[in-house]
Amino acid sequence: MLQHIKKYLKACRPVPSSLIIFPTISTIAFAYSYCNTNGNTCQPLNAPLAITCSIISLLIFQYGFIINSVIDYLTGIDDDETFDRTLFDSNNSLGDLYKYCLTIFSIILLLFLFPINWFTESNDTYWLLVKLISFEIIFTTLYTFSKYIGLGGFVYAICYAIPISYTYLAITNDYISIFNFGHPLMICSLMYRLYSHTAILSNCIRDHETDMAAGIYTMTRIIGLKLSFLLLISLYASVLILQFYLMFTYGNYYFLIVILSFSTNLMSLYKKYLKQGRPIINWGNGVLFLVPFTLFSLAIFLGSW
Repeated sequence: MLQHIKKYLKACRPVPSSLIIFPTISTIAFAYSYCNTNGNTCQPLNAPLAITCSIISLLIFQYGFIINSVIDYLTGIDDDETFDRTLFDSNNSLGDLYKYCLTIFSIILLLFLFPINWFTESNDTYWLLVKLISFEIIFTTLYTFSKYIGLGGFVYAICYAIPISYTYLAITNDYISIFNFGHPLMICSLMYRLYSHTAILSNCIRDHETDMAAGIYTMTRIIGLKLSFLLLISLYASVLILQFYLMFTYGNYYFLIVILSFSTNLMSLYKKYLKQGRPIINWGNGVLFLVPFTLFSLAIFLGSW
């Protein structure tokens, strides 16, 4: 059993896939703060659904990394000589990955049949949750194909945004579109969307030569390495600008701590870049952002909206 668990964790890449927990944590923090400040009226927060949505978003992201490996392998992008070695150094077969996907979908189905069905307050909310989570599964599946034509970062940013929408819906019975940037929650969500885009773009820069050899038209191949570097810097800068915007717009100076934490991590990445000559904010370096993400959720929780 332990060996099977190790093989599964190798396939789903637990460090990057677990980062999706932070958008849901930030959403829960925002819902609590928003419903208890400035006279905002909300229904009591639905804690069981908050936990359930966090589990579902984690499972879908784990599925995303597994299906990415499957599609890359079936299309011939990855083999035992390439950088992505999920199928080759973890004793997982293609059949194993199919079984993992089936297991994930079975668990999600059970969560829909029982806790979500039990704790959702209305049929309209229940079926809207079904639609939103189905959309996330679809976009997660499409990510691999989208990265072949330079749209991977955009699709992945949507994958980071949808859990925020359905988690907020589940715990407050209030739906907010992921494109409603007039709402402070979706403004906050930009931080995770920008982060996801930097991670994908950095990987495209890192894998530029192998992607060219495989015939993949990633964003880096389309706009070139120099413009990719400039875009990456712009995305980093946008993350910091967003923190300043939230701080001054909502008078929440807890975001200053987030700014300092992000700046420290970016300086660390820059030093590694000078040493290695490549941007390395890939998924393996996602742990560097655990502290800023945690502080971001805390700042949201302590703020007034």
